[in-house]
Amino acid sequence: MGTPVRTSMDTASVAGAQSCTEHAKTLLTTLKSVLNKDKPTLFHGFKCADLDTEVIPNSSTVAACQPYEDTTCSDQRRSSFNETDCLASMREDLRHYQDKLAEYAESLSKFDAVTELKPILISVRDLQQNCPPLSTNETEKSPTNSPGPVDSFEERMSLCKQLKGFHLRAVTMNRALGYVSAGDYKR
Repeated sequence: MGTPVRTSMDTASVAGAQSCTEHAKTLLTTLKSVLNKDKPTLFHGFKCADLDTEVIPNSSTVAACQPYEDTTCSDQRRSSFNETDCLASMREDLRHYQDKLAEYAESLSKFDAVTELKPILISVRDLQQNCPPLSTNETEKSPTNSPGPVDSFEERMSLCKQLKGFHLRAVTMNRALGYVSAGDYKR
């Protein structure tokens, strides 16, 4: 489980940084608990762990939030760290997953299993509201390419894949927020 690094900034900045890292950690923990639930109603009929992981195809968070060091993450190009780009990319990803999860919650609203999504949506909202660098004033939803009504089983399998991707992205966000909070790249 990716956890944020401790902050080393001055006390005036630490409160905001700690709020960001605490809410990001809560999101990560919430995602993990839904995915690892012993008897998940949401994933009844299949084993979520056996399915592939789907991540946002055009997201630049991994590349934008790569620490400025001599090492590289995955197969991304090496570039200098840009805090503004990193935070903007994380905001986009949070908005994407929030919209996707709200879409799933709406399409699965007649099933009791949808209650398992509520803690995730609350964690995303709390992170956005309590972490000023990730808050957004935009209230409109991102455009989606919803295929229309889908069989709930297929919908729930797709949701599982998306949640696994969101979990991976939440690990990246936790580490990136810890890196930003520590401020070592500014030295």
